[in-house]
Amino acid sequence: MTDLFHGRAGPDPFTSVPNRVPLDTLNPDPKQTAHPVLRQDAIISSQLPWDEVEQCPEDLLNRILWRAMKGPDAPYPEWAVKAVEDDD
Repeated sequence: MTDLFHGRAGPDPFTSVPNRVPLDTLNPDPKQTAHPVLRQDAIISSQLPWDEVEQCPEDLLNRILWRAMKGPDAPYPEWAVKAVEDDD
């Protein structure tokens, strides 16, 4: 990423983009989700320990996010699932 930056500020103005998603909107009730897999993901997501740092199961969360972005029928990339040893 260092290639993207240089040592001096540029003269170009910054153009902000307005938010398109209300920040105070909550997720809908899972019962309103038509697809059964996405409904189950919503139920599971509502039960995850979001208030505790790094306590959500990584593989489960990755799969939920994958289906949310790609759709429930897009195959999950199995190459992304691998055991990684910690660098202690």
